Amino acid sequence: MMLRPLLLLLLSFSAFADDAVLARVGEVEIKVDDVRASLESLDARQLAALSQDKALLEQVTRSFIVQRLVLKKALDEKWDQEPQIIAKLQRARDSTLTESFIESQTQPPAHFPDENELQAAYEQRKAALLIPRSFRLAQLFVPVSDAKAKTSSKAQIEALKAKNTTFTEIGWLAENQIQPEIRAQVPVWRAGAVTEPVWLNDGWHVFQIIDVREPRTPELDEVRAQLRLTLRKERQAENSQAWLAALLKQNPVKLDAAALSRTLPSSSP
Repeated sequence: MMLRPLLLLLLSFSAFADDAVLARVGEVEIKVDDVRASLESLDARQLAALSQDKALLEQVTRSFIVQRLVLKKALDEKWDQEPQIIAKLQRARDSTLTESFIESQTQPPAHFPDENELQAAYEQRKAALLIPRSFRLAQLFVPVSDAKAKTSSKAQIEALKAKNTTFTEIGWLAENQIQPEIRAQVPVWRAGAVTEPVWLNDGWHVFQIIDVREPRTPELDEVRAQLRLTLRKERQAENSQAWLAALLKQNPVKLDAAALSRTLPSSSP
């Protein structure tokens, strides 16, 4: 299901020549291929999100542009030649090589999990998959920056409520996401209920319940993609532990206890 938005995103970049200039900032030119190469490091879910949200794609692209601008300045000032930076880059390189190699050795088979394994995992995790009761809320709000104005500002919020002022929608919140101070003001949480003024840290609020969704367990098809990803990550973690254990069995580690303390830098306490 993610292949279509992923394909559309890649095609949107492919419509331009690889060396086409996408943006300029100062003396830095960012080409289409630069951004495409950066996006290729994302997983399919992240790419799908970008393909469906142009604002998010622009935000990610702008972040990349800022990074390239800072990188150019760092290189101009030969920051990469500082001894401590050389050491950090080497450690980062070693860590990336190590992690990527372990990942390459421990990937679950492409067919994992199959339908039977998905179904079994779904049945075992139903309780954790439960979606709690949720409420679509709207509010009236009078901000208060000075606690001394608490009493007078309460009159303002009560006046707004009495005038049937239009509420501003907040959106859907699960029951456990709603502050106890708010829940305590609603005797019966049903659509149409309106709270009394509630004092919170930022001021007075009046909440209206627009709609209610009762608790439910999603069907397997609703969570199939995420469940498959979770199972693959769990299996890979298990594979990684087993692979490292086998590697250490073949190559036992022998530490010299007397030399161990000398590994600490001389400035250590």
